[in-house]
Amino acid sequence: MKKRSRVRLPRFASEREAARFWSATDSTPYAKGLKEVRVSATRAVKARVRRRAAAKTPITIRLESGQIEKAKRLARTRSIGYQTMLRMWIAERLARERAG
Repeated sequence: MKKRSRVRLPRFASEREAARFWSATDSTPYAKGLKEVRVSATRAVKARVRRRAAAKTPITIRLESGQIEKAKRLARTRSIGYQTMLRMWIAERLARERAG
C-alpha cells in the first residue's frame, strides 16, 4: 500500500488571496496539516449573527432528490452547508438580475 504524503499548505500574500483559494478548494487534503484552535467571537459579532438569523424567513421548496444530493456533494467540497450554498446562489442570481 502506498503511503499518502501530507499536502503542504500554501503561503498567501494576503487574506483576500487566502479567501479566494479556500473558496475554490476542497480543504480535505489539507486537514492533517491543520491544528485545532479555539475561536471566540466578540459581543458585536455575536449580536450581528443573531440579527441576521432573526431576519431570515423559513420557506419550503420542493427539489428532486438528485438535485439535493448534488448540492450536498458540491457544498461538501467547499466545506459549507448545502442550504448555505443554495442561499448564496439565490443571492448571487438576485444581484445579477438587479444589475440588469
